[in-house]
Amino acid sequence: MTLKGALAFTVVSLLMPCLLLCLQAGCTTRPPTASELQRLQGYWEGDGAAGKCSITITGNSLHFYVRTDFWFETTFALPTGTDPQQLHATIKDSSPPTNGIGQVVFAIFKIEDGTLTLAVDDMSDEPLEARGAAPLEISGTALFNRAVWGTRVLAGPNTTGLCCWFIEDNGAGESGYVAVDARRGYQPPEGGGLFQTVYELREGIKRQKAENAQIVPSFGGRVPKGWKIRDLTDDEVRILTSEK
Repeated sequence: MTLKGALAFTVVSLLMPCLLLCLQAGCTTRPPTASELQRLQGYWEGDGAAGKCSITITGNSLHFYVRTDFWFETTFALPTGTDPQQLHATIKDSSPPTNGIGQVVFAIFKIEDGTLTLAVDDMSDEPLEARGAAPLEISGTALFNRAVWGTRVLAGPNTTGLCCWFIEDNGAGESGYVAVDARRGYQPPEGGGLFQTVYELREGIKRQKAENAQIVPSFGGRVPKGWKIRDLTDDEVRILTSEK
């Protein structure tokens, strides 16, 4: 295996729950179009080789999360003229070790009946066709269902810290408050949806049984292009931590 192949193997093995090496030569990549992006947008939950995991796709950013010490932040492009559809993801950040940053991981996927199917290759040097394997039936295939729930605080019960911020514009003209478990290595900017008022956010925190968590009034991730995000004010923090 070449050095390039060895590096690719390291990255793909870490992302095995959701990524497939694309072995088709000569394909060109481009930023995804609005219609292609729309199908992928949202928060997806599923099971893979690493156990329960989630994928959050915002614009052309894809964020893969298993736990606080196992997550990846990527941007992706879609190559033209491929069947099944390919996806090329560039790792921008990750949990330690971070030696995969800058590497490109190649995937194929399909979406049917609300289920996102992503598959992983075994890194063989033979093309998929030569092995007689249907691209989405090889070992390592993982299924993700689009999560359907109302706006919620993206945190487990009894978390010790909540990162909270206000989205002034999410690129689609929408605004609202967000709260995410501070233990997460990656903070999705949209969280579990937008609360329209700080009082609604406070009630959401109570429903999640996280009212005793320390409030961190800022967003620690990358602001997506076209978005505007601000920290909470002191008055907003006082409201969140009040008893009423």
